[in-house]
Amino acid sequence: MSRGKATIHDRNAEREKDIHLILLSQPVDVMVLRNISRLKGGFLSSKLRRKVWPKLLGVNRYKISDYRTFVTAFKDEQQVSVDIDRSLWNYDVTRQWSDANRDQRRKALSDIIIGILCKSPNMHYYQGFHDLISVFLIVLDD
Repeated sequence: MSRGKATIHDRNAEREKDIHLILLSQPVDVMVLRNISRLKGGFLSSKLRRKVWPKLLGVNRYKISDYRTFVTAFKDEQQVSVDIDRSLWNYDVTRQWSDANRDQRRKALSDIIIGILCKSPNMHYYQGFHDLISVFLIVLDD
């Protein structure tokens, strides 16, 4: 059994090394990253996801617009508010957050969601959208 674990560990270490090499290449081979994302375990850790996801999304982390500038009056704001009030409890990392930290993250989550939907009027809010955006908020962390 320990031999199997060592093999898995070796494969994961090799995958991590491959991901770092891909991220260093110019241009970054997004198709290879997409293929890796489909493997069991995907990008292995939030630390790697923080580096890879912006590349997959075509986002320059150093030229990001402030999402709060897109926030305007929004027709589904009440539903977003209700959903966000119940959010950020179900992940291991969020259970350890203080109430003040959770409230701060919920405010950011609300601003991000409303900013996205105000900037993209062809999109519509649906229940559970906040859960999807929460994953990005937690993993990207900054």
